[in-house]
Amino acid sequence: MTVRVETDARDVLAAEAAALRETITDPAARDGYLALAAAVAGGEVEDELVPALERLLDLGLRTGRVRRVHGPHAESALARVFNGTPAGLSLAATLAEVNGALGAFRGQPLDRLTFAARGPGSYTLSIETPVAGLTLDIGPGGVAVKDVSVGA
Repeated sequence: MTVRVETDARDVLAAEAAALRETITDPAARDGYLALAAAVAGGEVEDELVPALERLLDLGLRTGRVRRVHGPHAESALARVFNGTPAGLSLAATLAEVNGALGAFRGQPLDRLTFAARGPGSYTLSIETPVAGLTLDIGPGGVAVKDVSVGA
């Protein structure tokens, strides 16, 4: 899958690829980020470089580096690029599934709402109404529907 890179994201991505490249000691990986920077400058990242693009976006967005170094506009631009990657599209599908499950609770009185830690960076959110229950797993990998019950 080719990922298009908007003009306002190109300079930031190229700078982030160069910064990451400087921290990598493996020559093949360094060359990969050099190739990524060139692809980004051209506005399209081809299939073989998409995993490196996803790693770069994940690192820069998740840690807040892009916002700290380049500002909120750059963060928004890179988030849009991420949304067009396979990882971003997969996340959108997962969130649509979770939001669909949550939609069943619209207008229902809550009997119980529990947020619990399963371990460092891993949580569950449980929602119970008189007619249904839902448990979501929330962690570094995202959010997922863990359990659904009817007649709870």
